[in-house]
This record gives sequence, C-alpha cells and structure tokens, in this order.
Amino acid sequence: MRVNEPLPKTAFFLSVGAKVSWHHSDYISLISAIGGMVAAGSAAFAAFQSNRSARESSKHQQELARFERNRYLRELLRLDALKASESLKSPNSDEWVFSQIANVANALESARLRILEATTENNDETSHFKKYFKSQLSHEITKALSHDHPPECIHHSDGVTMTGLKVNTLWLRNKAFFNFSPLRLEDLAP
Repeated sequence: MRVNEPLPKTAFFLSVGAKVSWHHSDYISLISAIGGMVAAGSAAFAAFQSNRSARESSKHQQELARFERNRYLRELLRLDALKASESLKSPNSDEWVFSQIANVANALESARLRILEATTENNDETSHFKKYFKSQLSHEITKALSHDHPPECIHHSDGVTMTGLKVNTLWLRNKAFFNFSPLRLEDLAP
C-alpha cells in the first residue's frame, strides 16, 4: 500500500499500524460482547435488589417474631396474674391461709422469671411488662403488696419453717421487683 493511496471503507488502522477488516462475524462478536456486558450489569442489579429484598424480609421477620414473643409473654403474664388472683378465697388478707399466699408468691415469681428471661437487655421492655403484669393483678394482691410487711399468714406455715422462709423471700423479692411500696402522702399529691 502506498502512502497516498486512500483507505478502503472496511478497514481501519490500530495504533501499531496493522490493518483490521470487519466482517459479518466481527459485528456479531461485538454485539454479543455488548449483550454480555448488559447481561452482567442486569445480573449485578438483580443481585443488589435481591440482597436488599432479603434484608427487608429478614427485618420484617424479626419484627414479627418480636411481636409474637411479646404477645405470648403478655398472655403468660395474664395467666400468672389470674392464677395469683384465683388463689385467694377472701378479699381480706387477714383471712388468707398460708397455702393461698404461697400460691400467690409462686405466681409472682413465675411472672418475674418470665419477664427477666424475655427482656434480658431492654429496660424499657422490662418496665412495660412489669406494668402490664401489675395491671392484671387483683386489687387484693396489689393492696397486700403495698403494705410494709407480708401478710401474717406467711409466718404460719404449719410448722415447716423453711417453706415459710421461702415464701416470705419470694414475697419480698417480687414486691421489690414489681416496685410495690407503701402508699405515702406524696403519692397522693397531683
């Protein structure tokens, strides 16, 4: 090829000066390569969307599991409060017997342990479930827990002093856990 000779329309020169001609198969290869790049880009976008969808789904499942756990815990706490309330045969704490107050103390302990197990690190949840449980207790129980001392029948455990001590310990532990305290004048102030 001479220096001044015009280039054919189907050829171009690379920087090294070699002549390359484009045939039908070259165009097909170029289109295939571009198609492959588009497919790879589409696959990357689909993978990104899939990952985002999986994260959102996981978050939703965690929220649903927490909701179900809380609903289940509220139901168990309601049943513990019902068990405690039904243990009492009289509204007057002077008429209660040791077995009744022992059942109340055990129901309180069951609720305390459930709350501690379910809310290991979240103080707001612990406080929420304490309030919920207290709202489910009968007036007689909340009144007895608000006194300075446990009901007198705790000290009459049919001569079995270890059982009486255990029930007394449960009563006092749960009184403190559920924040029961005697009613004071400042509590009545608006």
